[in-house]
Amino acid sequence: MSILLEKSNQNSICADLLMTKKHYNAAVSRAYYSSLQYVMYIIRNKLNIPASELSPENNSNTHIRAQTLISSHIEEKDEDAFKFFQQAFLSLKTLRVKADYKEYDFDEPTSNKAVTTSLRIRRTLEGLFK
Repeated sequence: MSILLEKSNQNSICADLLMTKKHYNAAVSRAYYSSLQYVMYIIRNKLNIPASELSPENNSNTHIRAQTLISSHIEEKDEDAFKFFQQAFLSLKTLRVKADYKEYDFDEPTSNKAVTTSLRIRRTLEGLFK
């Protein structure tokens, strides 16, 4: 099994466990990283794009680079999936930044939405990149 896939799986499990413990900020963060690692798994193992392509360009970062790389491949396959991914991944990333760096305490419904969004992103990508 791919290390990135295993990390994604572990973070998804952690997000669920953190939800049951009412650690909502941490659950949001783990949900985001589960999605990001799954995106990186698809890029490396399904699209066979070398790790060097994930290196940031133009003062970007790896997260943005991964989103950009996968987005073009999603768009080629399914316009609706592309629109969903763009909106969902950005939303999840925004929540993660808020969870990790802002003076904000998430509630259960918002955190649950983040965890659900992460799972929807994964299912969408699984369907597109079998």
